[in-house]
Amino acid sequence: MKTKLKKDFKIAFCCEPVETRLGMASVIAMLTTNGFTNCDVFFGDSGTLEQDVINYNPDVLAYGLYTNEAVIAIDRLTKIKKEIDPFVVIGGMHATFYPDTVEEECVDATCIGEGEYAILELCEKLRQGEDCSSIASLWVKTNGTVVKNQMRPFISNLDDLPFPNREIFYRKSEELRNTPLKHFFSSRGCPYPCSFCFAEQYSAMNNGKDFCRFHSPEYLIKQIKEIKDNYPLETIKFFDSTFTLNYSHVKAFLPRFKDEIGIPYLICSRFDRITDEIAKLLKDTGCDRLGIGLESGDESMRNDVLKKRLKDEDVYKGAAILNKYGLRVETTNMIGLPGETLKQAFKTIKINQDIKVRFAQFCVFIPEPKTELANYCIKNGYLDKGYNFKNMPRSYHSGDSPLKQKDIKRLCNLHMFADFAIHYPFLNPLIKLLILLPNNNIYRFIYQVPYLIRAIRYKDDTFFKLIRRYWFRAVKQSY
Repeated sequence: MKTKLKKDFKIAFCCEPVETRLGMASVIAMLTTNGFTNCDVFFGDSGTLEQDVINYNPDVLAYGLYTNEAVIAIDRLTKIKKEIDPFVVIGGMHATFYPDTVEEECVDATCIGEGEYAILELCEKLRQGEDCSSIASLWVKTNGTVVKNQMRPFISNLDDLPFPNREIFYRKSEELRNTPLKHFFSSRGCPYPCSFCFAEQYSAMNNGKDFCRFHSPEYLIKQIKEIKDNYPLETIKFFDSTFTLNYSHVKAFLPRFKDEIGIPYLICSRFDRITDEIAKLLKDTGCDRLGIGLESGDESMRNDVLKKRLKDEDVYKGAAILNKYGLRVETTNMIGLPGETLKQAFKTIKINQDIKVRFAQFCVFIPEPKTELANYCIKNGYLDKGYNFKNMPRSYHSGDSPLKQKDIKRLCNLHMFADFAIHYPFLNPLIKLLILLPNNNIYRFIYQVPYLIRAIRYKDDTFFKLIRRYWFRAVKQSY
């Protein structure tokens, strides 16, 4: 496919929420450091994405998507394509596992896997008016057919990448620029086979090679310093799925982080990747709190269904070590799992009480189409056979479930009150009555209260911005 494009080559990047998506920022950085300086970013939640993109009139429109965002994005792209004709490429996890989205009339290509080099090559060829149908990692629509190119290998040396381009996001959103908490990745990949996640399938697409990779301490320190010197930065959240996965990496990086950066930080980890030595190191270097996936308090549900590979004894042992050093623990949990009973759901509340978590995030289980657990749900009659990204719920926090099983409405209601049930157990008799009633707006507002209190306590943003944000979430029932 050949195209003739104007010399003033423009690239528009789109995502639904107003947030700094670091994967997209990395792709933008790859482009800008290679001469594609005319880039801009547009947010779906702005309410004006379609008209803003039309006014910008880009040559390439790159849309980064999670699967639950795909339907609304396709609708937006259809409207845009009626007015202008950019080359539309979809990336992100949705494109990787739904590359056939390229068959949508409004989409020209999908990018599978990591996009830095694939999108750079695409833009170079389009700018030169050259054929782009044979680029590795892209499925490209051409002459009425789809050319399905193989995914290129994972980037083995992450330090070869330029620092993510955050400035393009900050120009569009003062809130993103000024928020005192900013995200960083110190690694890519996850070795665990959780059935509700794509990680194991994603790794298999590269034959299990080079999936878990780490930035050097030097790269990370330099990147953080660049942000700290130019933007407000009081707290860092390392967004790695398991920050403590590689003990050697943690031991090499954190002492330097303390000496050269010296601000509080948050991490995600696992209870079975916490040792006394690691917990002490975290405490000594400024770790403020840890987010850890518990998912279910029922060990059989957690390991046989969710494939977490996490025993109860690992949970209690890891939590005891963290509590010993005064490290605050926040857990993520799911309610409404396939076959789950109310008794099992209350076990999740009980184990959170036992390990003294500071905050517990609960969401209703929404199967990601094509994951092992979604296929399990279809096979066992919890989901209709036609379940896919077009009919899945958009929000994980609305209190609704697509599963067909006993007590699912009560389970969904319970997730609204779960954090209260953990910290105020005397309310449990009342909560058991409230979950019998239909889901309603009052429940959704109640659900947001612990999030708001947590955000104010940890100074995630100014008081009034936090009030506005959580009011919006309660009304829209989405993140």
